[in-house]
Amino acid sequence: MSNENFTAEQWIDYFLNKMKSGVSISVDELRNVVKTISVKDPVAAKDAVTVFYSGEGSSFPKGLSETAGGEIRMIDRTEACKFLTHRDFGYIVDYAIKGENEAARKDPEILKSVRERVLYPGSEGSVAEGTWEASDGFWSIVSRRFASETSGDAYALVSNALPDRIFATDELKTLLETLPDGAKICGFDAADLRKLPEGEAFRRIHDFVVEDLAGGEVFFNEAGYITGRTFAGSSLESFAGRGFVPGEYAFKLPGSRAAGVNVAEEVKASRMFFDGSGRVCGYDFANTKLEGAVEPPARGGYVYSMSGESYVETGSKLSSEQIRSAFRDSSVFLDEAGGVISRGFE
Repeated sequence: MSNENFTAEQWIDYFLNKMKSGVSISVDELRNVVKTISVKDPVAAKDAVTVFYSGEGSSFPKGLSETAGGEIRMIDRTEACKFLTHRDFGYIVDYAIKGENEAARKDPEILKSVRERVLYPGSEGSVAEGTWEASDGFWSIVSRRFASETSGDAYALVSNALPDRIFATDELKTLLETLPDGAKICGFDAADLRKLPEGEAFRRIHDFVVEDLAGGEVFFNEAGYITGRTFAGSSLESFAGRGFVPGEYAFKLPGSRAAGVNVAEEVKASRMFFDGSGRVCGYDFANTKLEGAVEPPARGGYVYSMSGESYVETGSKLSSEQIRSAFRDSSVFLDEAGGVISRGFE
């Protein structure tokens, strides 16, 4: 079946119908779709700057792609990305894996491990030494295809990226192979980056972006994952505008303070404070890398607190709204002055 003009939604419907009919789906069948479904950004202008990202979560890039104009080109707008991030795609992948792997059918942990190998591994090896092998992971395939169609300048949101993730292992390698001389990546001429020792191009881009984004702000959800970012004073501001500020966020940090910090891990080590409705109203980051970056609420400005680790553990099982609902339905124990001293969650 040709997929030349199929949208992500049409492919999802096609595979869901196969599942409903009890027809088998192979992982290779899904991979063939990933190799051919469109990686064109329909919004981007011909001279748009392509914006890559790594270590930025998914909420912020999605929000940026939806609010920015044609001045930038992003993978999130492509049918390929919509296919991989569709709410039913994981269900389809699991169906395919279980059809081919008896152990995965019986053991959820094996299923999870196989799923990660199908979706996420980056390429490995050295281009200079001739040992580089392109990964057949779905995200690696789509990322390389998107990068290979970049013809002009590019910017990479990689202040929190690691050198073993897909931007460094696949997208940057592809850009350095395919970009014409004169095209720039974060202001560096692609021809000059190609001359650098392997790994040095990523380090230079990373270090530049850390400094370039230092004047903006970074927004986080309760668990410490990025949901927004502003570009004040950066080279990105001239073509991507202000950035993306989420409608709701738990806290924010200066770009200079957030760079290179695994904020989610620091949240686990923090003390979290909640108001009467169960919403997070503050953090105490004492003895963490973010100590002093966020002021904890004044005494009386919250009704309950718990360790960040406990919250994250609970959040792995419940949504934020379910946690807030549990607070609303809990029993409240007060001292003689009317202050909350404990809560019961029976």
